[in-house]
Amino acid sequence: LAQFAGKYTVVRGKGHPIFPDHVKRVGRTLEHTRWSDDPTKVAGYDSGTSATNLAMLFGATEIVALGYDMTGGRWFNGELSHFMPRPKESDFTTHLSVLADLARDAERKGVKIYNASPMSRATVFPYRPLGEFLRAA
Repeated sequence: LAQFAGKYTVVRGKGHPIFPDHVKRVGRTLEHTRWSDDPTKVAGYDSGTSATNLAMLFGATEIVALGYDMTGGRWFNGELSHFMPRPKESDFTTHLSVLADLARDAERKGVKIYNASPMSRATVFPYRPLGEFLRAA
């Protein structure tokens, strides 16, 4: 966190005690089949849907998901320990269960979501190689 130079630092929930006071904390909606329009809450069961919803709240209309694989462990740099480094398969099943509804809601809102991970199980978001987006920039 000390090296992060971005404009915003956001965490879902209360976060870890080491997070500084300037970190914006957002809650999670109770409804996980629609994206939140409330800037104090995000929808979905996982960090990928939280990040996607946060991007939408900031006004993004085209979102590219990277590393949204749902195939194994979690990524974190070891700075903090994670209470569940290897999620159960049932967690992935739950997380994947709402994605079709969220994809339809994004389409209704005029937001395009692409998945740039060729091994992802989140296939409701069309796959496009990351290079297509990097060349366009």
